[in-house]
Amino acid sequence: MSMRTRSECQHVAVNSSAANFTLVNGVAGQIVSVYAMILTIGATAVQVNLEGTVTPDISQLFNLPANGSIVLDRQINGDPWWVFPVGEGVTIEQSGTTQIGVDLYYLQTV
Repeated sequence: MSMRTRSECQHVAVNSSAANFTLVNGVAGQIVSVYAMILTIGATAVQVNLEGTVTPDISQLFNLPANGSIVLDRQINGDPWWVFPVGEGVTIEQSGTTQIGVDLYYLQTV
């Protein structure tokens, strides 16, 4: 059991009903690696995927029912779930305009 009081990852929490919205802004020369995510949607079924701020379709397309969710914990081998291209940030694209809440745990490094 870990007793650390500080996470090694950066954290962002965003709630939005926009069709596309940014979670992490890109920084020139840096990559974003996503290690954990909690994503919940509102009362309408939608399709959701993670995209770079330039590169589309970094993740698969998740088909979520109304009030659905995705919970991705850190992988046991320590690998990130996704690594985004150099200089790009992380965005969410959805097929509708339902409310989406996201907690994202990531590292943005050189």
